[in-house]
Amino acid sequence: MGIPSYFNTVTYAGLSKEEKEMIDSKLKNEWDYEMVMGEKYDEGKLEGRLEGKLEIAKTMKADGFTLAQISKYTALSNDEIEALD
Repeated sequence: MGIPSYFNTVTYAGLSKEEKEMIDSKLKNEWDYEMVMGEKYDEGKLEGRLEGKLEIAKTMKADGFTLAQISKYTALSNDEIEALD
């Protein structure tokens, strides 16, 4: 994505106003897309971590661990742990 590496400042300077606007718009769209995808990736990682913690907490709860123990090892709140099936 983006402008090819051979495209430089001199080339850009020689473009018409419309061509510059078109390139600027394309770059902005690409940067916006990369930003959104990066945020989505980070959100997905966080959701995955939470799901993992919840699964561990369910198993610990079923095995008779105390709320304090489960909270210590999963960093979940007592309310989150009590809400588990």
